[in-house]
Amino acid sequence: MTALPHGRLPRGGMPSLPVLFAYGLGSLGSATKSAPISAFLLVYYNQVMGLPALTVSSVLMATLVLDAMLDPVVGQVSDSWRSRLGRRLPLMYGAALPLAAFVVALWNPPGGLSEPALAVYLFVCLAAVRLFDTFFELPHLAIVPELASDPHDRTRIYTWRYLFEAAGGILVSALAYNVFMRESPDGTGGILAREGYTGFAWFSGLLLLVLLLACARGLHRTAIARPSLDLPPAGSLRKRLRLFFATLNSRPVMLLTAIAIVISVGSGMGSSLSMYWLLYYYKFSQAEMSLLFVWIVLGIGLTALTPQIAWRLGKRGAIVLFCWTYFAVSALPLLSRYFELLPASTTLLFALVALQSAFGAASMTMIMIVLTSMVADLTEEAERRTGQRSEAMLLASISFVRKATQGLGVLGAGVILAFVTFPEGVERSDVDVGVLDDMAMLYLAGKLVIFLAVTLLVRLYRPAAAQLREPD
Repeated sequence: MTALPHGRLPRGGMPSLPVLFAYGLGSLGSATKSAPISAFLLVYYNQVMGLPALTVSSVLMATLVLDAMLDPVVGQVSDSWRSRLGRRLPLMYGAALPLAAFVVALWNPPGGLSEPALAVYLFVCLAAVRLFDTFFELPHLAIVPELASDPHDRTRIYTWRYLFEAAGGILVSALAYNVFMRESPDGTGGILAREGYTGFAWFSGLLLLVLLLACARGLHRTAIARPSLDLPPAGSLRKRLRLFFATLNSRPVMLLTAIAIVISVGSGMGSSLSMYWLLYYYKFSQAEMSLLFVWIVLGIGLTALTPQIAWRLGKRGAIVLFCWTYFAVSALPLLSRYFELLPASTTLLFALVALQSAFGAASMTMIMIVLTSMVADLTEEAERRTGQRSEAMLLASISFVRKATQGLGVLGAGVILAFVTFPEGVERSDVDVGVLDDMAMLYLAGKLVIFLAVTLLVRLYRPAAAQLREPD
């Protein structure tokens, strides 16, 4: 590939707008599942259903680890699949209905279950959700190198993907706050009441089913028209395992894996505790929380700049910039409460949290865009080493450690809640401020260590492909 002048984005063979839109629908569907799990599941099963926070976070971690262990298997299945629909579409079509069904079941546990039975029910439903989600998500991610050969075109496509995913998360969360779990004027109802979750579950499941099938159908013709010319031959389990470890056996892959590990720990911890900050530390009403989505939308709009920033700074420099932006904006409102600079439920605190929501959502989305693009860029490097096209397997290897270590972040959130003895089933005004201060300091200390580690690992990383110009 001919090197371009620094600062100019390359132009390549991008898919058509209808294909990009169909691809984005898959991410929109994914968000209808993942956003509520990240925002509400720990609070719902802990504060509403009465399971201890450490139990809920342990189940979340266990299902993430189990899902992570299956990722390489699903990746190999997708890479090796032969059919008239290609390698990716059969799995995407097949995953839609069972995934939607288990999403509905997850938010509708039967009444009267004991704590152990409820924990088992949560484990089974969440494990099934994660399993069938993997059967859709990995082929959905792995189809991108088949749609675009230029590394920077892939960044554009992944930007499109995460824009749709962010939009879906905003839409579903806004509907949860303002429609299904709306808080009454007298303070009853809301996300701490069980009643609203039934309608929300059915809406999410049906919307998920429609969007995933629409995505697969929209990609149908393109995926068949652009089959990979290097389909791996079917082989024994031993041969597949050798291919898997050969795919991982390179310094760039190992470093990206390490970066994904550290970022995922922080992401899991942050998403699990975010609702606790809004409800108990900042003491915002649900009406105020729903207004934050306006700022998140504004922030997500900034992610459209990701390809240009990644090209100008290099993908390594962009990762570092986005990580420290995320840490800084996350720390400001927590520190303002810890040092009593801003009281809870005030306009100034809300404005600060609004800015944090905008830039935090933008920077974390940008991190995921660039990191996913960096992994996809290693497809050709892995092919030169192994002689196989293994997009899904390569992405699965990163997904494996990302999910497993994100589980550590979720468990870390549960440990923090248990360490500070956070009470269960309490009103937002009944939690001692000292408990919340301790939570904030433990959380920020952990995040500081995490982003220092990311910075070090990114500095050690060098792209494998010669055409990927990364300025030092």
